[in-house]
Amino acid sequence: CPEGGVPAKAIGPINSWWIAGFDGGERGLLGITTAFGEYFLMNPSDQYAPILENLLVKMYLSKIVIEYLTDHLDAIYEDLLNTIQTTPPPDSLPSAKFT
Repeated sequence: CPEGGVPAKAIGPINSWWIAGFDGGERGLLGITTAFGEYFLMNPSDQYAPILENLLVKMYLSKIVIEYLTDHLDAIYEDLLNTIQTTPPPDSLPSAKFT
């Protein structure tokens, strides 16, 4: 279990899931809400790791797009695509490719 984390099992059903943002880092904060409380997901079980990795890639891609469009109000589509294609994925997503 990661430092500061608490293993959880059978806390469902999940009522909703949400993204809390990147908090200045390269990994997004993903959470779930159940009848018992709200939880930040730290590390998935082996069973759910592939699903979570796909979601984290999409979250990071969204981060690239939002940051680019925020910084370049006169952006054109081709420049945005170039930024996406030339931004290396973070170390936490080694298998991600944005091409």
